[in-house]
Amino acid sequence: MNTPAPCARLSVITVPSSTKAVVFRRGPSKHVCSILWDRADNSVQIGQWLKGRIYPEFCDLSPDAKHMIYVAADHKTDSETSGQWNAVSRPPWLTAVYVSASIPPFVVGGAFVNNKRFWIDELCSQMSYAKRITSRPEVSTTPPLKDFPKSSGISRVQYIRAMRDGWRMRNSDESMCVLEKRIFSDAILVRKISGYGSKEAYSIEGRFDLDAQNCTWLDVIDNHIYFAKDGCIFVQRKTKKGEVEHAELLHDFNNLTFTTIEAPYAGVEKRPQS
Repeated sequence: MNTPAPCARLSVITVPSSTKAVVFRRGPSKHVCSILWDRADNSVQIGQWLKGRIYPEFCDLSPDAKHMIYVAADHKTDSETSGQWNAVSRPPWLTAVYVSASIPPFVVGGAFVNNKRFWIDELCSQMSYAKRITSRPEVSTTPPLKDFPKSSGISRVQYIRAMRDGWRMRNSDESMCVLEKRIFSDAILVRKISGYGSKEAYSIEGRFDLDAQNCTWLDVIDNHIYFAKDGCIFVQRKTKKGEVEHAELLHDFNNLTFTTIEAPYAGVEKRPQS
């Protein structure tokens, strides 16, 4: 009897100022694909694959969704980046227009200050920089937020995104952060984050018919519930009468396979040393 292949694992990066989002599809474990998804017309654009890993908890999308920051690793320790790097690219492409080493075991990442400036969380040097996307980086020590929770449960990049996307801090300790967001008037979405952002668990408090246990992403956007589960993206829409419809399948990404695709633009020639 053949064992069915495991479902792909999806992570989704959204911004309040755009209907576009980046979906990272992981599976098999050492392959990841970047996808651009537009909620306005439910269109998707399949981007590039990476033989390695991308860490969504350290990634971000610019307000206009034209650039993204991602952290990747291929564990080739003899390369210029020691096998791990931060990059800025044009989604859904992974070809970098900016790149810097992310020295293992630290995973840093960054967040956008605006459409033209991004901040790299240089934890390994205990400094934070805001850098320009075009030409030479312009150094600043101002991240998008000044105050961060003293917890190893959530990454600083992940916390910046959560506050921007309308989540509220319920409580935190040394190993876990608990965030919440109201779903309509009679339910609250709860998000528990641990492992420096690598582990997330969702639950719903109140009257709402949705099993959130195995969701890899779940959020309330424009009064609709969007979630990723078993390699698929679903939506539960709220009608004008205030009723919530049954879950509708938007996309199934399980059948995608690794394909070599070139970006429609030139990237940096090579990854520079840190």
